[in-house]
Amino acid sequence: MEKTFQIYYTSDTHGHIFPVNYASNCPENSGLLNLAAQVEKDGNTLVLDGGDSLQGTPLTQYYLEHCKKWPIHPVAAAFNAMGLDYFTLGNHDFNFGYEALRDYLRAMDGVCLCTNVEDLGGELRIRPWAVHTLANGLRVGITGVVTDFVNVWEQPQNLERIRVTDAFQAARATCAALREQCDVCVCIYHGGFEEELETGRVLSDSGENLACKIARELDFDLLLTGHQHMAVEGVNLSGTYAVQPPANAGQFLHISGKWEGTRSSFRSRLTAVGAIHPAEPYQSLLPLENAVQDWLDQPIGELDRTIPPEGKLEAALYGSQVAALFNQVQLTETGADFSCTSLG
Repeated sequence: MEKTFQIYYTSDTHGHIFPVNYASNCPENSGLLNLAAQVEKDGNTLVLDGGDSLQGTPLTQYYLEHCKKWPIHPVAAAFNAMGLDYFTLGNHDFNFGYEALRDYLRAMDGVCLCTNVEDLGGELRIRPWAVHTLANGLRVGITGVVTDFVNVWEQPQNLERIRVTDAFQAARATCAALREQCDVCVCIYHGGFEEELETGRVLSDSGENLACKIARELDFDLLLTGHQHMAVEGVNLSGTYAVQPPANAGQFLHISGKWEGTRSSFRSRLTAVGAIHPAEPYQSLLPLENAVQDWLDQPIGELDRTIPPEGKLEAALYGSQVAALFNQVQLTETGADFSCTSLG
C-alpha cells in the first residue's frame, strides 16, 4: 500500500528571523517568520531543521546579551510558529555556553535530536532519536548528528558540561537501532559533503564533513545535511537521498516522500521565502527588533579621514584599508598576536 508524506527542511538559518538584511538595513524576503507563512502542515507532514540557529545576526547577539529583559526567545518563537517537529544542533549553537543552549531548548516546542551529544549537566532537552508515526500509519525514524569538529573549534568553557562524540560511530549505532522500529529512516546531519557530488572526487578527508560516507555505509533513506551553506536540491548517493538548503533562511527545502512496501522514494525542490509573515509572533517580537535597530544606530567611534571605496582587485594587490582597520581593532581589543578578517 502506497503512503505519501512531506517534509519541510531548513538548516543554517543563523539567527535570520525578521525579513531584513542587517548589513544594508533593507527589507528582504527571508527569515523564519516569513518562512512560517509557507508551511502547510497536516498529519502526514514533518518540519525539520539542521541546526546553526542561534548565531549569525545582530538580533540573536543582542538578545543573548540582554535575554533577561525579553520574555520571548526569538529563535524558538519563530521555529514554534513554523510548527517545527524535530531539529538537531549545529556547531555554532554551542558558541554561547551551556545556559544559553539550555534556555533555547526549553523554549522550543520541537524535540532536539542529537545522538552524538552527551549532556553531562543533566539540563539539556536532547534525545538521540525518535520514531514519529504519521496519520497514515507510516513510522518515520529520525536521528540528529552534529560534526564532531565542535571539539576542535569551540571554546573549552562552552563544552564543560557537554561531550561531543564521534559523529559517524554515533550515527551508525543509532541507524541500526532505528531500522528495527521504523519504515523510513532519516538522519539530520549538521555536516556536509566531503566529495564532489558530480564526480566523486574527494574534497577533504579531515572528517569534518562525512555525508558521503554516511550515505554509502549506513542504511538511511533520507540524509538532510547542512553546515556547508550549499544548495543541494536533491541527489542520490548510494541509495540514500540527500539534500542541503543554503544558509540564512532565504530558501527552504520541500521534500515529497512516498513509501511502497519496503521502498521509499523522494522528490524535492528548493523554495524561495516569500514576502508574507503571520501576525504572531511577528508583533510580539517587534519591540526586540526595534531595540536591536536602536542598538545598531549607536555610534561606537569616529574616523579622522574618509576611507575611499575599494575594489576587490585593488585590495588584493595593495591591501585593504577597511580590513586593516578591522584587524587593528581586533588586535587592540583582544590582545591577540595575529588578526585576520574577511570582507565577504
